[in-house]
Amino acid sequence: PVDETVRAVALYPFEPENENELELKQDQIIFINYEYGEGWLVAQEPETGKTGLVPSEYVRILDDEELESQEAKPFLPEILQELDEMKITDKHSESGSETINDPQTST
Repeated sequence: PVDETVRAVALYPFEPENENELELKQDQIIFINYEYGEGWLVAQEPETGKTGLVPSEYVRILDDEELESQEAKPFLPEILQELDEMKITDKHSESGSETINDPQTST
């Protein structure tokens, strides 16, 4: 077993033909659990937790540098959600933000 999770990016979409295969969308990040026979990998979809087989030629293992750049730009819906939350919190924190940021005011 590998200590660190091996991450890979799907190069192409993959439609499962059997129940034990995992659907891939292009540019999707998946976790690789282990190699399963010739040309197949056992992969996990991080968001749903589903595991299944994917063709090894459909994915590319990410190295550490690529992982950092991938983590820096999360999926678009997450970014939009964060922006919405920022707008909401900005509106609420405009008045009296000095007291919120000053840790010495709390007793």
